[in-house]
Amino acid sequence: MLARSAASLYAKSVFYSDFNDIDVYIEDTLEGSRKIYVSILNRVFDGAVKVSQVFPLGGRRAVTERCKADQGDRPRPAIYIIDGDYDCITGDSDGDLRRLYKLKRYCIENYLVDLDAVVDILDEEDIELEVVDIEKKLDLAAWRERLASSLGDLVLFLAAGKKLNCSLPSVNFDLREIEGEFPDQVDAEKVAGLIAKYRSAVDDRQGEGAMDGLVNVFRPKVPADASFRGLSAKAVFMPLLKKRLQRKGGYAPMDHKKFKLRLARRCDIAEFSDLRSVVA
Repeated sequence: MLARSAASLYAKSVFYSDFNDIDVYIEDTLEGSRKIYVSILNRVFDGAVKVSQVFPLGGRRAVTERCKADQGDRPRPAIYIIDGDYDCITGDSDGDLRRLYKLKRYCIENYLVDLDAVVDILDEEDIELEVVDIEKKLDLAAWRERLASSLGDLVLFLAAGKKLNCSLPSVNFDLREIEGEFPDQVDAEKVAGLIAKYRSAVDDRQGEGAMDGLVNVFRPKVPADASFRGLSAKAVFMPLLKKRLQRKGGYAPMDHKKFKLRLARRCDIAEFSDLRSVVA
């Protein structure tokens, strides 16, 4: 059943050949993801090719399996895009597959947590405050720095759990377990307690010190903001960001999907500089 479903999703690209110069296959089937990708990709290609549609296949395995089956020459250029997941922490590879492009962050939403893009949107929404006043009011840089510090170890332990094939929450992460004094913050002590819980559960299965050993391998190799790359922004940072805008800025809640699309039209795309070379 799953194979037939993936096959039908894959076949849809035939019907859009007049509207796309290339075929783009992605994981995410959630509502709104398609337009986020279309927006970012058209910015990356900067008019060199036209992308009006992308084709979600329903998961990393479905995308990589289709890519493996599409290694020869083809009548139209194509690219298969998969989430980075914890690979940006563990360094795991999906092999040297032609046309396969892996995001350098957990998922596409991680690119949307761009503070300059956020302020630019709020500048359009706020008819009174200037950009400098919006930045001062929200203090997003300090907010981001505190989160990166508080969550830095958590992403390493979650990545270690994934490496050890232990089932730990990632996309279904419950922020209430680590909520701070205010809903846009996290509590460092609660984070430490959550890590201790994960460590105990994994060590019971893998042997004492299994997680700490891997974490010590990962730690020197990752940047200070590893949590903003390796934790799911969909589950963690986008919800925290919206709460920050409401609490510190007093901005009324925006439609979540529309907000993400507006960010996709503004966020930094420098990390996608190598994407064009993968299309074949």
